[in-house]
Amino acid sequence: MILRKIKEFSIRETALILGWSESKVKITTSRAMAALKKELKRRGEIIEEIV
Repeated sequence: MILRKIKEFSIRETALILGWSESKVKITTSRAMAALKKELKRRGEIIEEIV
């Protein structure tokens, strides 16, 4: 998530850095965002405009 969402690397750049396939980067990023959103919602801290 840091590489994709904070550092704003592309999927291709992230895959090269991590040694992963582009598909794995996409899937992992999607799952991480869903987990983060779920946790923020559980804590009552979610702001829809951000997530």
